[in-house]
Amino acid sequence: MKSGKSSSLLKKIVVLSSLPALLAVSYFFNPGTLQGTPICIFKITLGLPCLGCGLTRAFSSMADLHFSAAIHHHFLSPVILLFFFIWYGASIYRLFREWPSPPWWRTAVTTLIVSMLVLWSGRMVMFFSSEHGYNSLLKQNLIMRIVRLDWSNTWEPWEENSHPPLDNK
Repeated sequence: MKSGKSSSLLKKIVVLSSLPALLAVSYFFNPGTLQGTPICIFKITLGLPCLGCGLTRAFSSMADLHFSAAIHHHFLSPVILLFFFIWYGASIYRLFREWPSPPWWRTAVTTLIVSMLVLWSGRMVMFFSSEHGYNSLLKQNLIMRIVRLDWSNTWEPWEENSHPPLDNK
């Protein structure tokens, strides 16, 4: 049985370290070195872009103060980071004082989620309107690899509008 003190201390440590840890990982992690390999479980498993597709690269860009690149990776990334800062400040305040959520918070979070769903819907339309999207859906995901018993690396490091590298034999 855990005491209330140790549980409270653990909660404080988790809350106090969450945003600094996110910012540190965003600063030191360079997703550009992955050469097109997805790190998203949703993308690997289903072959579809997820709701937060591009946020890792966007947060990394914002940590390097490249906000235009961050918006390119995920349009709502600065707003999402602002929400993280507000949540972080409110969480720290709640650690030491009783404070209910402000009445506008639920509306703001709902608006952000709806905005992300609208953005994701547009991305899905663009995804399914390209040949690369269908290729990813039909070949480059874990489910189809299991069905075909294909364990090769099908994540090519080239951009969707460029041609694959030529084999030099």
